[in-house]
Amino acid sequence: MRSLQSSRAVLSGYGFSSAFAATPSALIRAVEQGKGVKGQPYFARNEEALSLKLNNNPHYVPLPVQPKKHRTWDVDFVQGQLDGVISQALSAAGLADNALGGGRVRVYISGSGMRGNLIDFLGYLQSINPQDLLFTPSIKCLSSDSYAQDRLTDRLARRYQLRWPPVQLYSASCSAMSALHLAQEAIAQNIADVVLVVGWVDFTLQDILVLEGQKMLSSDSNQPFSAVSAGVLPANGVAAIVLESEEHARRRGVESEVSLSASASYQSSGARGSNSFSADFRSIATTLEAALAKAELEPSDIACVFPHGNGIYASDKAESMAIEKIWGAKGVPVVSYKSQLGYLSTLSGLVDIIIAADALKQQRLLSFVSKLPIDASSSLNLHTNATPLLIRREHVVKSSLGLEGSVVACVLSRIGKRSFSTAEGGRGEDAAA
Repeated sequence: MRSLQSSRAVLSGYGFSSAFAATPSALIRAVEQGKGVKGQPYFARNEEALSLKLNNNPHYVPLPVQPKKHRTWDVDFVQGQLDGVISQALSAAGLADNALGGGRVRVYISGSGMRGNLIDFLGYLQSINPQDLLFTPSIKCLSSDSYAQDRLTDRLARRYQLRWPPVQLYSASCSAMSALHLAQEAIAQNIADVVLVVGWVDFTLQDILVLEGQKMLSSDSNQPFSAVSAGVLPANGVAAIVLESEEHARRRGVESEVSLSASASYQSSGARGSNSFSADFRSIATTLEAALAKAELEPSDIACVFPHGNGIYASDKAESMAIEKIWGAKGVPVVSYKSQLGYLSTLSGLVDIIIAADALKQQRLLSFVSKLPIDASSSLNLHTNATPLLIRREHVVKSSLGLEGSVVACVLSRIGKRSFSTAEGGRGEDAAA
């Protein structure tokens, strides 16, 4: 039987690309500099939004280089984007492409996968005839064959000579964290030595309509934990993380700095039977407590919390209540960078993990930018608009929520480094986490 230490899942490499930053290191620099993304209208003309009975022309943040039409069924484009971040992650981990071809390797793809864009169908809902096909040949790409989930997974399996087919996982905004949970469990249960979690976000018309239906869209006034935040700013992006067992990393001479030491998943009722998303603070608290218990940690061991924090008042409030229940008022620093990065939906968990891992490595917590007033009723210790905060404790917690009621929480831990003390140059207990 393997020891607990050897079965730990360690974070080996990261990949990231969006309009905010093109690499993980650029991501960290941009957060440190307080940068933020700016949205652009989703529709070329405001009349298009009005024809769909939207209140206004919503804003979003596309990729820096992205086809203007039919991007969702362009499997070459999507694979190219995924190959880019996979290459970043493998390179950072010191692994070659063929490292994914072993029998003890698993690949998870987070998000909704290859699918059609409703906007491509709207003009043909009532009638399609031979003349339509003659003068608009792109209609032929609107068949189910063009959106089969297996198209991309098959190409990735061939590209990286995978022994096991990639698993596509979709649990709304919790997709990436759900995949990380399965990855951590696969390593902890001695099923896999190396796991790749990769995914992309490409907001299509149906995504915009769903967000509008949930009253989650905002073109400018969006910010986590603000009572005046009107919603989210959707953003496209791509990300990847390589995890491996600590034993496997050491066999190839790599001393890892951060582990995904425990994770927990819970399914609440969420939005079932309701017309709007309703987060349950009890489900969130239960999942956070389960992750701490699996990691054999107390709340006092945690340096900071990275909640879902999406700028939707109801879910932000539920998270605030859950965090206060466990850590007490102002009990632990809390950060959320979604107003700067944009709402990366199914990828937001991976991005937060990259930032959280860097915080543990550098032993400091970067502040997030808040331009809207913080909710006056919030009891959270929000680390915003401030200088980096010294991290003494060796563990951080990340949690995510899914629109359908899924909740995932995980604990990240620094490996092999002692915590700072005041005698070692720390700034005192009141200035450190």
